Amino acid sequence: TTMSSTSSTHSGSLNIHKTLQFFHLIHKLKHLPRTGWIQASAIETDQHHDKRERIIENVESVASHMYRMALMFMTMPAYAQNSTSDDSSTPIDVQRCILMSLVHDLGESIVGDITPHDGVSEKDKFSMEQEAMQRICGMIHDIQTSTLIMGLWMEYENQDTREARLVKEVDRFDMVIQANEYEREYASDGLRLDGFFESTKGNFKNQYIKEIDDHIRKEREERWKDVEQ
Repeated sequence: TTMSSTSSTHSGSLNIHKTLQFFHLIHKLKHLPRTGWIQASAIETDQHHDKRERIIENVESVASHMYRMALMFMTMPAYAQNSTSDDSSTPIDVQRCILMSLVHDLGESIVGDITPHDGVSEKDKFSMEQEAMQRICGMIHDIQTSTLIMGLWMEYENQDTREARLVKEVDRFDMVIQANEYEREYASDGLRLDGFFESTKGNFKNQYIKEIDDHIRKEREERWKDVEQ
């Protein structure tokens, strides 16, 4: 009886340790800046081009990006759930999209936010993030939950379901919204994030997203006309 009790207590402590490890990694995502904004907002500040200064302060974190994506799906109108490039009358599984949004960048808590400017190949990036996800899921005591999280991440990476493709579209759209917000906030500094708008122009297929994207772009065009006059 004594040995059984001791074993149970030790097992419980070990699970708490792993759970806290998992929570600490989530803490990192709350404070991990999205690298693209740091790179895009850096400006040259002297004639030798060797000093750079960030215009954007308090850069969006990875966690805040995923959080807004999840809320975008929670508030998505019914008609938007069927408005995809896939020829299907079956509604999108919104609950799955919410969960996928919340875990799709989870691996960055270990490997960081890798962008194309970092010189890491897509293959190496995938391998690094897959290894990180396996490590993270190993911290989750419930096998069903860890399997679900790993499966959602793989589904997003493979882009072989309607849900994964829509989450990817919302991921890009959140970037457009954020770029527009930064331009509005730092208009007096002349901050222009043209690359984020050019790289996503005409890429959205969901009707709901297209409507909002069109509105943002028209509003942005008018805003810059006023600045240039």
